[in-house]
Amino acid sequence: MRDISPVTFFGSAIVAIGLIIFASILPDKAATLFESANAWIIQDVGWFYLLCVGIFVVFLFLLAASPLGRVRLGPDDSVPDYKFSTSVAMLFSGGMGIGIVFYGVAEPITHFSHPPDAGPGTAQAARDAM
Repeated sequence: MRDISPVTFFGSAIVAIGLIIFASILPDKAATLFESANAWIIQDVGWFYLLCVGIFVVFLFLLAASPLGRVRLGPDDSVPDYKFSTSVAMLFSGGMGIGIVFYGVAEPITHFSHPPDAGPGTAQAARDAM
């Protein structure tokens, strides 16, 4: 508990709990507010978001290619716990696992609600989705 920054932790906790309470007590107003905020972000600020992501990716590539890309995390005498190929395999496996967990549910639900050959929400749509 000593390593927790009180301002960061409690500030973000208050915001998160406040949004959860707001969405729980007034779900219709929360849905309207969140949908309008999402539409505003997509329509008016989407270009800025894409610009920031692009700049961040370029910055990371430049950082990795610079001498700072060789800086070790941890003490000067530290060595990696795993080989580079093992680390890449773990990152790949984690990404695939997340994709399988997400799309394992999302894809059948999408096919159930928007089937190509049956009415939405029907027993035939459920069979086709699975």
